[in-house]
Amino acid sequence: MKKLFDNKYVCWAVTILSVLVIGLLLYFVLLRYAGILHFCGRLVKILLPFIYGFAIAYILNQFVKLLENTILKNPPSFIPKKYHFKYRRVLSITIASIVLVAIIALLFVIIIPQVLKSFDMLVDNVPYYFKSFKAWLDDYIVNKPTIRRIVNENYDNISKNTIKYLNDIIMPERKSLIGNISSGFLSIVKTISNIIIGFIISIYVLYNKELFGGQFKKIMYAIMPIDKVNIIIDNIKYTDKVFNGFFMGKIIDSLIIGVICYIFMLIFKFPFPLIIAIIIGITNIIPYFGPFIGAIPSAIFILIISPHKVLGFLIFIFILQQFDGNILGPKILGNKTGLKSFWVLFAIILFGGLFNVLGMIIGVPLFSIIYAFISGLCNRSLDKKKLSTKTYDYIDLAAIENKNNKYVYKYDKRK
Repeated sequence: MKKLFDNKYVCWAVTILSVLVIGLLLYFVLLRYAGILHFCGRLVKILLPFIYGFAIAYILNQFVKLLENTILKNPPSFIPKKYHFKYRRVLSITIASIVLVAIIALLFVIIIPQVLKSFDMLVDNVPYYFKSFKAWLDDYIVNKPTIRRIVNENYDNISKNTIKYLNDIIMPERKSLIGNISSGFLSIVKTISNIIIGFIISIYVLYNKELFGGQFKKIMYAIMPIDKVNIIIDNIKYTDKVFNGFFMGKIIDSLIIGVICYIFMLIFKFPFPLIIAIIIGITNIIPYFGPFIGAIPSAIFILIISPHKVLGFLIFIFILQQFDGNILGPKILGNKTGLKSFWVLFAIILFGGLFNVLGMIIGVPLFSIIYAFISGLCNRSLDKKKLSTKTYDYIDLAAIENKNNKYVYKYDKRK
């Protein structure tokens, strides 16, 4: 067989045949593109309960591990030793599940109705807010005739168009929500049932996670070379570490920022403290641009309702973000992604452009994984060539002598 493949004509024939087969496969994929997409979409719908289940299990896994290794680490003495694992695992999954359900219930019973009520009140009082804002503006520009003329020419149109937009578009959508819920009842029931089934599946996944992990490794080692599987497992561990560290840290960090913002706004009697605190907390999940994305609409709200308070709000947000960026964030997150600031900005802009807000949230950890993967490939290739893996060694490099891998620099680095 080896002699057969040593024949150059046989090698050419195999190469041509391989190219033809790949070409035919690509042609089939392009020809049946719509059908393949439809099949994939249907397959995803069928597997939605499992997708939800794995997602819920992944979210709860860190909390389950925390409970197992701390509070439930030492089971009571009356429980036999052979049941210690079951005791810790079942109780930790139960506690984590109850906490998750309680958070969801709190969200739907308290927070969402409060936000909707505040939103309705905001929309209903928009004409009054515009009048108050106009009175404040008139007092401020009383000695500035040019600015006053520009404001008077444009203010009425802006206020009328804003009120018209809120009454004709936003409020009908808000009020038709119940109707949409009724008309899409079956779809909602289907989604809720998938989530419930997914929740049940997540319990099985959490209880048997070591077994599933072992089965995956067994299959991979059976069908792939050992060194390749080792690399895959290392990459999976790194991916899990980055995503878990980043998202869990960011959620905790943003929750603390949201609570601080809410308390501050209550103390100093800023308008709509809950809505603005939620906006600030949620947008804080987005690195770099999040504070600006949350602060701008919040400042506009305050400017219209209480113009004299907007400067104090902006100063508070600036101080809050400095506290978050320099003290709270580093304490909670550390350097989970391992990316320099330039690449963080690059990831946010790239994935934000591709996937909008979701891309801005997942862009940093996702790009961190891509960056680490490419860096690992480069380092392994350099190791095989017996070359340095340190970037510093290549900054002023002019060439590498092929015979002895000697580095030739533009100037003597010792000087």
